[in-house]
Amino acid sequence: MRYTINEDPIVMAQFTTSDTVTASLYNVSTGNSVSLSATTCDEIASTGVFTWDSDNIATTPTEYTQYLWLMSNGTTIKKGKLVVGGYPDSIDTIDDNISTITTDISSIESNIATITTDISTIDDNIATITTDISSIETDVEFVKDLTGGRWYINNNQLILYKSDNTSVVATFNLYDAAGLPTMTNVVDRQRV
Repeated sequence: MRYTINEDPIVMAQFTTSDTVTASLYNVSTGNSVSLSATTCDEIASTGVFTWDSDNIATTPTEYTQYLWLMSNGTTIKKGKLVVGGYPDSIDTIDDNISTITTDISSIESNIATITTDISTIDDNIATITTDISSIETDVEFVKDLTGGRWYINNNQLILYKSDNTSVVATFNLYDAAGLPTMTNVVDRQRV
């Protein structure tokens, strides 16, 4: 079983009632004996079950550590594994990371909202440009129609046709320098 660094697990082993039992501890990773502040094991109410408290480890572990514990009455040795630290102690770090991720997600969402607004503005600008282009195309088409077909002067009027020479594009009244309708010496034209 694994315990957090802040817990003080108790290990137990069965011996004969009234035995004198001592504990020793080894770091599994290094194989070294671990210094203990007390090695004496206590019997639970004449049951022959002896306990040793891990708060007797002289130097409290600060990270994931595996121990081999031994209990001995001088004749018999009982052993077990004790694991302290690790995943449960990482919960605060995980919580901090989740908090950071949540902040990052909020920042990303804010950036997405800004980008969405920018895209909307760009869409509006594109719509305006499209309208402007359509207007320019209409004007260019009109100029092409004015100059691309037949020009006919009749009854003091200039009649302009599309390139098919039958569709009227515009009609202008023609005037001379005195402002009188004319077919010759035209100095002014006004669209009808």
